Amino acid sequence: MTSKRKYESDGGAARALDAVGERWALLVVRELLPGPRRFTELRRGLPGISANVLTQRLTELEAAGVLRRLRLPPPAAAWMYELTDHGRALDGLLLALERWGGCTPAAGPDAMMLTLRARFRPPAQAGQAELVLDGQAYQLRWDAQGLQARRGPLPAARLSLRGSRADLLAALDGEAGALQIDGDARAARTLLDCLAGT
Repeated sequence: MTSKRKYESDGGAARALDAVGERWALLVVRELLPGPRRFTELRRGLPGISANVLTQRLTELEAAGVLRRLRLPPPAAAWMYELTDHGRALDGLLLALERWGGCTPAAGPDAMMLTLRARFRPPAQAGQAELVLDGQAYQLRWDAQGLQARRGPLPAARLSLRGSRADLLAALDGEAGALQIDGDARAARTLLDCLAGT
């Protein structure tokens, strides 16, 4: 393994880039924002990254205090990776990069959640809903501060939207019936308008 290059510069930006400026590092953080992932799940969410590079990035991010490894209890007995509070503090930076990058729909559902969070325009009232994209459930919670998305079903959800990523994009463009909606249709339309940033 080659030694990591560091910036020979003072200041917070240089120290931040020392921690997360290597190729793939911020994309690993992006994949962990919705919740913990196994190594294989991270590889699936990051097409093009090699196992060696992912291992190296995970090791570097753990050493920088951005993430931690957790051992799952038997029968799984596998390792999971999750962001620390220090790592979750990168959320705003990733949202800003998503806005700056043009907010184009991304390849995977987790990346799409970040795009939706970047575009989100908060409504007058806080709320929550379940969004299931291509079989992956997300808990959506919003307030005046913005939208949070966590992987996993929302127990006793009063509003649930289901479909493919293509269905969601069609619904964001105003196509009625693109998503299966369980709950108040008007609340669903308000949520979709907020997700579209309109």
